[in-house]
Amino acid sequence: MSKPKRNTSLRERSGKKPGGQKGHKGSTLKMVETPDEIIDHIPQYCNGCGTSLSVQTEQFKERRQVIDIPPIKPIVTEHRIYSKQCSCGHCTHGGFPDGVINHVNYGNRITSLIVYLVAYQYISWNRVVSFFEQVFQLSLSQGTIVNKLKSFTRKCEPVYKEIKRRVELSDCVGADETSCKVNGKKNWIWTWQTNCLTYIVNSVTRGYQTVVDNFEQGFPQSISVHDCLSAQFKTPAKGHQICIAHLLRELKFFIEKRNSIWAYKFAQLLRKALKVKQQYGQSGYENRVNQIIQDVKALIELPIYTEDKKLKAFRKRMVKRQNNISPFLYYENVPPDNNASERAIRNVKVKQKVSGFFKTSKGADQFVMIRSVIDTCLKNNGNVFDALSSIQLLPTE
Repeated sequence: MSKPKRNTSLRERSGKKPGGQKGHKGSTLKMVETPDEIIDHIPQYCNGCGTSLSVQTEQFKERRQVIDIPPIKPIVTEHRIYSKQCSCGHCTHGGFPDGVINHVNYGNRITSLIVYLVAYQYISWNRVVSFFEQVFQLSLSQGTIVNKLKSFTRKCEPVYKEIKRRVELSDCVGADETSCKVNGKKNWIWTWQTNCLTYIVNSVTRGYQTVVDNFEQGFPQSISVHDCLSAQFKTPAKGHQICIAHLLRELKFFIEKRNSIWAYKFAQLLRKALKVKQQYGQSGYENRVNQIIQDVKALIELPIYTEDKKLKAFRKRMVKRQNNISPFLYYENVPPDNNASERAIRNVKVKQKVSGFFKTSKGADQFVMIRSVIDTCLKNNGNVFDALSSIQLLPTE
């Protein structure tokens, strides 16, 4: 029998077969009402006797459509400036528009696509170069990609700061952190996020100093949802909610490893609390919540007769943090877990697996800034490429 892991999944078998379930609505390609091109296939000769059908009137029978993309070819726009001399003798010259600096320049949509491929699709710089060469017949260098990401980040900064400002004013903020490699050294990627905002930063430390550097005042109007990291608890907030999913994973380990009855009862109470949360606002809700709180308090204050030091430490932590177990039951918009925050920084792990670690701290800073904007766009059901294109059109400060 394999040794139980401390972070096993809480998912259980549903008993359903793989694939679409009964009653699931399928989706299929729909025809467009105004196709770009129509090709008529009209028979000229009879398939039976070979007689010409040129004098016969055709009758429409059926239509089918093929969706494709046209051959991709870059569009080159030439800008020419002229001069005019006034009757006063002064000569006035026309000026090139913003961004037209060199003799040959790449346009805004190329920059937006570079950012889209690197920060959203996690494509490495080598592959971005190959993509543009083979699809668009454009020869980009890695230096061009570096410069485009740098210039885009400057335009992105005001949006990034606005996301941070709105997160700070939110009434519920989820927080989490994960390690990442920057030039071979361990750094930490932090996130603070809400239902519609994601703010991510790169830091050299996992300590409280990162919180101070970004949110010195903390979140005095917010319930902070997180795991049990001490730096998160030190953050000033209206209240703190421990991730219930983290607790259930730990309890599952104690149940499987030590057959702990105490852990089993605690897990049952937490699952009961999750079910009660689904009845928020219904009649009798407050009484059910009060009963659960009493049961949890009674259970965690019960002494545990065990030699397992980890289980003892867990119970001690629960006694200390018992007021941080239940805030999600009192606030409708406070989730019981920190899953959304974990999703917000999972992209860093995916990026490292797909295209490798960050070579410089500045590169990591650029990625988290752009990624904050992308994730915020996704949370608001926006089109990522359109959003990046809009930011690219902003004037550089």
